[in-house]
Amino acid sequence: MDAAHAVARRRSATREHAVARAQAATRDEPPPEATPEAAATGGSAGTATSDGLTDRDRRMLEFEQQWWRYPGAKEDAIRAEFGMSPTRYYQALNALIESPVALAADPVLVRRLLRLRDQRRAARSGRLSHAERPGDAGLGRAEE
Repeated sequence: MDAAHAVARRRSATREHAVARAQAATRDEPPPEATPEAAATGGSAGTATSDGLTDRDRRMLEFEQQWWRYPGAKEDAIRAEFGMSPTRYYQALNALIESPVALAADPVLVRRLLRLRDQRRAARSGRLSHAERPGDAGLGRAEE
């Protein structure tokens, strides 16, 4: 039984660490795995402006307004623009779009990002029919 408790404690600690890292993404602290360039600039987060968004938050919202023709292009641009992995970027973006400050700054974009995120989560859990899944519109598949 002690081994099971040890595994449970490790999983709990890992979850707590992941939550702390995601929360740090919305603050001015650099992430633990920040590149030397990002660490030298304070994680590129900067200080909050009068509307409450940091420089990085504002850049992330502007970045999300772009459209990407090829799937890998966005991941490459994330690494080049923000100096972080796409996984880390999306963790920070999810925390950002949950904030009322981001909603006030760009309500149309933030609502679109929240809607797309919720659709993807629902599709992964199997709650949407095939016709309702994001990205499947207009592919000529027959209705079920």
